[in-house]
Amino acid sequence: MDTNVRRLYRVAERFPPRQREYRSMQEVGIAPPADASAEMLRSWTAISGWATAQLAHSAARRKTSAKWIVRYDIPDDSGIVIEQSLRPGHFDIFATFDQLHPYLATDFKEKVVKEG
Repeated sequence: MDTNVRRLYRVAERFPPRQREYRSMQEVGIAPPADASAEMLRSWTAISGWATAQLAHSAARRKTSAKWIVRYDIPDDSGIVIEQSLRPGHFDIFATFDQLHPYLATDFKEKVVKEG
């Protein structure tokens, strides 16, 4: 893989993900905790990305609508802002559907297996 590309994984309901799957917690209308730090409030305006498919699978198991793990190969010069978040292996992606969707890796999808 080119060293100028950031590879991140996301949880998706469909493959390819629909435009509505590119919304932040804020855009979905979920209120942050009342005691949220400034960093958490910033994270609330981003969409989630994971450093590995395994971490994305762990997150997907807690989400009833999760069906797929998908991958994005985001060039450093894409203009998309990616920041390490509060959780290990988790990244905040500040991008719209039109900005991020072109970097969806069409050769990668893994089905989410729910336990129990």
